[in-house]
Amino acid sequence: MELVPTKQLPQLVDCPDMCDLLNLCANHIKDIVDGNEDDDDEHYIYEEVMKTLYGDDVFDKLREYVK
Repeated sequence: MELVPTKQLPQLVDCPDMCDLLNLCANHIKDIVDGNEDDDDEHYIYEEVMKTLYGDDVFDKLREYVK
């Protein structure tokens, strides 16, 4: 996989709305406490962090760098 830096890097959102991320984290904690932890939770949290901080299209923008 070759990185091709032809586009500008994704920029941080000025005032990110943390509600979805906070809810996802709260549900993850509840799942752990209840013994219902999902192996995919960490992946979903990572995706939500990136979308919250860099915008919903962050992964589309990053794909532009991968050939």
